[in-house]
Amino acid sequence: MLRVLQAAPGSGIVLGMKLWIRYLVGVIIGIALAILLPEAGGDTAGRFEQLSRIAANIGRYLLFPLAFFSVIIAIHDLHEDRKALSVLGLTVGATVVAGLGLVVLGVGLMLLLSPAPIPVVIEEARAATIPTLNELVHAVFPANAFSVLAGDGRHLLPVVVLALLVGAGLIRDKRFASLLADVFDGFARLFYRLSTVIVETIAVLLVALTAALVYESGTAIDYGFYGQLFLVVGFTVAVIILGIYPLLAYLLGGRWNPFPWLYGMVAPGLAALASGDVFFSTPTLMRVGRESHGVKRSVGGVVYPVAAVLARGGTALVAAMTFVLVLRSYSPLELAVADVLWIGGAAFGASFLLATVPAHGVLVLLAFMSGAFRAGIGDAFLIVMPAIPILGGLGALLDVFTSGLIGYIAAHQHRERELIEVTDFI
Repeated sequence: MLRVLQAAPGSGIVLGMKLWIRYLVGVIIGIALAILLPEAGGDTAGRFEQLSRIAANIGRYLLFPLAFFSVIIAIHDLHEDRKALSVLGLTVGATVVAGLGLVVLGVGLMLLLSPAPIPVVIEEARAATIPTLNELVHAVFPANAFSVLAGDGRHLLPVVVLALLVGAGLIRDKRFASLLADVFDGFARLFYRLSTVIVETIAVLLVALTAALVYESGTAIDYGFYGQLFLVVGFTVAVIILGIYPLLAYLLGGRWNPFPWLYGMVAPGLAALASGDVFFSTPTLMRVGRESHGVKRSVGGVVYPVAAVLARGGTALVAAMTFVLVLRSYSPLELAVADVLWIGGAAFGASFLLATVPAHGVLVLLAFMSGAFRAGIGDAFLIVMPAIPILGGLGALLDVFTSGLIGYIAAHQHRERELIEVTDFI
């Protein structure tokens, strides 16, 4: 039965403003600084770029230990209620269905709305290569399991897999399960409370991230070549976030008013949009899910980390839509049905290999599709390079909303959600 959740003592630092308002203020200040400060021959942009990297690292700082201990204790708690496998199955299944649906919708709208082609102006750039399945398997199962916990901040999938294995081992060993569960529970609570401190500082971090984003996107805005691309992709993302997702939250989330859920997603959405990084915004999502959406720790502790790794359908949607326009810019001929199917399938399938690419996923997918589509267009993605920061932010925004929706629905379906009063939202 749903009940009203009272705010836990020490759940966050009360600064007089809602979390999303502080995030919004940080974004506005970042935009204002980027517009008003003199560029000084590019030095200002360079400094903000350095600050943005530091800010991104701070935002991710506690995600890995938080995810590790949260997944372990969540699996233990779910097993006690015989829900562990069903929650994991729903999370993976919803991720696949959401990714496929997003790509189909995105490609369909791009073909229907048909924005103007982009002038072929090549920018010099290098994109990270998409990891192969073999590389992912080696990353997940290294020779030394402890090395998983000492990575470089990109490999969350191995951490989640190790946590799932430890949680399963904890379930099987009844003799020490109670003692170890208390230890892992203590660590999970500790890192959650520490992460709330980081989440509170993200408003300040967003100043540097937003300013760097504005400077980096300046070329795209000055050229004006990408206006229709931004309009179509932005319209698609808005329809999904403001229309389709609230409808799904209503239909699959107990037919409660879905707009409190949408309201609660503003803070992690702003973090994702400004940073273009799903890992950066996941700690905020985990806190919002627990304290604003009423998603209990037993579900949120496993759904949100797994979704952060696998639920990249938003990135796939943006990449697929952009690649359709890239091909149309290179050739006036209409795309064949086989080409459209290839684009959708490639974006959807490759999105599950982005486990090591928390940011710049759109660029990586575009580079992959350009190289794999046809000989001679391996650098085709370079014509949209100035637009990549904005496109990447939109992809991450949709990824985080997808993760938030999956957590919300999973919690309701497994009776692991508590009703939160709107006045209690962080």
